[in-house]
Amino acid sequence: MSRLVSLAGRITLTLFPLLAVSGALLVAPRSARADGGCKPDGTRCATNISCCSGHCMKPTVTHGRALFGTCCTPTTCTAAGANCGTIPDGDCGDTLNCGTCMAPNTCGGGGTPNVCGCTPITTCPAGDNCGSVSDGCGGTLNCGTCTAPDTCGGGGVANQCGCTPATTCPDGDNCGTASDGCGGTLSCGTCTDGQVCGSTAVSEQACCYPSGTMGVCTSSNFDTVCCTGTLGVGCTIATGTCFAVP
Repeated sequence: MSRLVSLAGRITLTLFPLLAVSGALLVAPRSARADGGCKPDGTRCATNISCCSGHCMKPTVTHGRALFGTCCTPTTCTAAGANCGTIPDGDCGDTLNCGTCMAPNTCGGGGTPNVCGCTPITTCPAGDNCGSVSDGCGGTLNCGTCTAPDTCGGGGVANQCGCTPATTCPDGDNCGTASDGCGGTLSCGTCTDGQVCGSTAVSEQACCYPSGTMGVCTSSNFDTVCCTGTLGVGCTIATGTCFAVP
């Protein structure tokens, strides 16, 4: 009886290592061998363990009572270095969805397929010659400055140097010429009835009566009808005569 027990123990100790090795061989992917130890990609298979890659891609249609597939090697988005769009699932005939990108990045926008990125512009858009514009990737480009009287956007177009000229004379100006603010001039009218184009207390360029003109000023209006020149102005109320104050 003791002999039988001893023999059974020896058999058990011998079988355990053999079973462990056999199990590892059944589960782990194997290298393709000329003697057919495992099946390479592209060959017909029935189970995963029959393929060297450990993956038997089976179709959705069964043929008879057996379901066969094809050995192939799948991949992952991480293994392929992809983080957006779709890629082939190795050579298994399926596809993997690797996700989407956050703006301003786009899928492949940096020049690498299936990788989120953004390629900034390096020159300002045609016609833009001042201020700053977006480079399309969260940065900005400096497009230059303007020379007076032009200002950036002054002509009504953003990021383009320009100037919008005035079309009317300044308030109070009713004679001579005035700048239009863009290098040109405006004609503000001419004077009559003995008036000259000068300055008054309320305007730098207005028709007014020069010193010595009689019968034109009163105590209440001499500062607007009499020319001030650079010396000030006065009015002899009795005769209504404009005069310069030295």
